[in-house]
Amino acid sequence: MLYLELILLLYRLTQYKLYVSKIIKLQYVIDHLMKMASPENNYYYNKELNPLASQLKKQMTKTEACMWKYLLQSKQFFSYTFRRQRPILNYIVDFCCLELLMVIEVDGLSHESEEAILKDEERDKKLKEIGFTIFRFSSGMVLKNMVDINVMLTEWMIENGYYKVM
Repeated sequence: MLYLELILLLYRLTQYKLYVSKIIKLQYVIDHLMKMASPENNYYYNKELNPLASQLKKQMTKTEACMWKYLLQSKQFFSYTFRRQRPILNYIVDFCCLELLMVIEVDGLSHESEEAILKDEERDKKLKEIGFTIFRFSSGMVLKNMVDINVMLTEWMIENGYYKVM
């Protein structure tokens, strides 16, 4: 009889453990649902990607260098601070303004394959889920139409109430 009671008790504990386990997993999911990027969560900065981001900063492409030098560097763009090669979630974005929750990506030829397009779409989706607005520009557009890019970004800022009078 004692043996059966122990088995029954063990069974109940196992069921209880599974139940508690499910509650704990559910709570973990709820706690870690993507909340909006903010200073409280450090805008989902991923320090694990920092070495790679540092390497990418040293090896900027020509188009990234143009975008940085002529538009984003040293608070040129309406006194907003942009960061290069910022690790966010499991990605490294080309340029990021945390105050605006804006990400700017400069896409070269490597982004034209079907696989790369799908990866970019997934990445954009995840960044949008946490509140970032993503702008993607081709290398050609950056090199030939920097004024149009400036106008596009400025229009977005005005529409969203971020425009600063300098």
